[in-house]
Amino acid sequence: MLVSTTDTSGLLWGPDEMNPYKIFRDRAPDATIGNIILVYRGSFDVPLLAGEMNAAAASTLLRQGRIAEALTMAQAAAQQAPDSAEVNGVLGRALLASHHVPEGRQAIATALQLAQTKHPEYQKYLVAALQRPTRQP
Repeated sequence: MLVSTTDTSGLLWGPDEMNPYKIFRDRAPDATIGNIILVYRGSFDVPLLAGEMNAAAASTLLRQGRIAEALTMAQAAAQQAPDSAEVNGVLGRALLASHHVPEGRQAIATALQLAQTKHPEYQKYLVAALQRPTRQP
């Protein structure tokens, strides 16, 4: 696995449990390429990373109007990373777009609560987005 030192630092993701690359920060790389790419050999359990990637894919599908596929991806993401505010926010948007209004509102409320309590200084943008009124389908 190739990982950027920027990702392991948490600069883009946030600290501690917010950083899906945290597992690599505490482990010495097997090799380094150009002092910026870390090489790790083996298999790694990175559910937060999988959840974040599936949530990103779900967001793309939502923008494309592929609602059913987006919901499936967002639900998978929420199973992989249930404590991620970002993932829960995407799930909420997908549920709302799928006309599952009560469930969508609950997922957004969960996302907001997580964003306001888990390193809120890194999630100000997300808190603001989650507090904006959503269009109902």
